[in-house]
Amino acid sequence: KFGKSIEHFVLPMFVINDNGTWRLVSYDQDILSRINWLHIDLHKLETLTLKSEDDKNVEMGINLSKDEKELIESHVISRTSEGGLVLDTEFVARQLIDVIPNPWIAYETAEKTFKLLSRKYNRLTLINNLVFIIEELKKELLKQSDLLAQKVFDDLVKKEMLRFMVVNERTGYKLPNKIEIAGNSVRLNKSDGEPLQQSLFDFVPQEELNDDERDVAWYLEDQERMFFWYRNRARNDYAVQGWRKQKIYPDFIFTTNDRDKTAFNKVYVVETKGIHLKNEDTAYKESVFDLCNRLSEEKNISELGFKYTDTPIRFNVVFSDEWKRKLNEILS
Repeated sequence: KFGKSIEHFVLPMFVINDNGTWRLVSYDQDILSRINWLHIDLHKLETLTLKSEDDKNVEMGINLSKDEKELIESHVISRTSEGGLVLDTEFVARQLIDVIPNPWIAYETAEKTFKLLSRKYNRLTLINNLVFIIEELKKELLKQSDLLAQKVFDDLVKKEMLRFMVVNERTGYKLPNKIEIAGNSVRLNKSDGEPLQQSLFDFVPQEELNDDERDVAWYLEDQERMFFWYRNRARNDYAVQGWRKQKIYPDFIFTTNDRDKTAFNKVYVVETKGIHLKNEDTAYKESVFDLCNRLSEEKNISELGFKYTDTPIRFNVVFSDEWKRKLNEILS
């Protein structure tokens, strides 16, 4: 039904100029590698309050936790006459490698941290609070590395080494001609039980949508200006690489038409969020989408990969408590 209309439809992505050749931006290769770790400021750790342990004659083993919610885990191994762990800078540095990939800088960071805290606390106190110190240090490093990564990203954009556009089909995203459906999938229908009419594909797996996303899909189906909508699949479909490692996979891509029903004249990329998910991650996605919108407006639309040169594109994050109002504004 919509095959011809998406034949030349390619969504823009962030690309970087690599010795005269444009390619998709890589977080590790292009962002992380350019972070200046010497700009990390550890002085906030001076405000940490460390407590004395009831039993200082306990040696603890510390390992990386399998639980993503915990940075590290600890367990009692044995008691020693001297008490506590050895203040092992190399050990602490190893715990920082997943944040600071350079082992030498990780070691220097651990050294600086101990030096700062030793102004206020003695060696045994540092030893007996080592788990807490590592956790707080990693939290602070993650916050600051995020800001430094954003600065790298912004600087590359300002220098026009990093652009949001389509150079060729390898540096843009084309909507699929077909999708794989599991044998036990349940077809999503309209709210009245009738088959979907405006979805890019007739079969949308119901189990792939949560309640909020299902409601949005039903809403899009009933909009008079809707040309087609597509449920973007995480880890499979269109993604935006920002200054964090994890890519952003928006929930919906949809198009509208004000003139006739043979083509679209506007494109929207939408991420839906539950009200309980208004957090730093959501703020990050809003910032990246704002940048996408700004860069899209600055370029000739034909550079963004659309056959129809007057086709604007907008990126939006909408929350479950306001999505209908926001989409009403978009589609008004």
